[in-house]
Amino acid sequence: MSTYNYAENDPIVNIDLHGLQKVNVNVIGMMSRSDGSTFAVAGEAQLDIGNQNRVDYKLFTNDGNGISGSFSQSDGFGTAASNFGPSNYDEAFFKADRPGGIVVPGFGLGMGLDAARNALAPGSQEEADLLSDEEKILNSQINFVLNSVQEMYDAGILTPLYDRDGSKSEATNSEGETYSRKFTNVYRGSVGDFEFSESGISFKGKVVISYTEQKCTENCND
Repeated sequence: MSTYNYAENDPIVNIDLHGLQKVNVNVIGMMSRSDGSTFAVAGEAQLDIGNQNRVDYKLFTNDGNGISGSFSQSDGFGTAASNFGPSNYDEAFFKADRPGGIVVPGFGLGMGLDAARNALAPGSQEEADLLSDEEKILNSQINFVLNSVQEMYDAGILTPLYDRDGSKSEATNSEGETYSRKFTNVYRGSVGDFEFSESGISFKGKVVISYTEQKCTENCND
């Protein structure tokens, strides 16, 4: 245990400024159309920031139908809709209904959020003056997310979880170079009674958002 846990005690090799390397969103609930029809859905969307911001999504209904798609800088868009079978719905349902990890107590969550806010704050006026407009916007957006997490926890609608991944994979960086990586810490927030409505479609159910850190293990970009 040390102050360098975020970098697995090696802050020189493992640099991760914001910790948002892979983001998963798992959902289960009921979806309603403007014509009054309703159906049970379960699905997952993944934004792989460490792999050219690749996006993959899958959404299934309890009768076995579903849709899946992806987008990447190299491959563009791809979609598919077919009868996937009920097992896909059951698997997606389980991921959102019983997310893995240990529950983080309130004081632990607060300490983590405070540490993240402090990491974003410039240490002096000179440092603040050196921030680019893009960095200021990014810091503002991350602070918004951190404050929203705190508000959801305070309101009793979010359960923070911590887990460990450990899997390895290949990825492509922004320069188009292939590298090897290992996924490490996973931070999850489980939100119940989540409601969303847009363009005549509404959703009510449970949402689990996961942030997974990674570290480069081979062919790392200096």
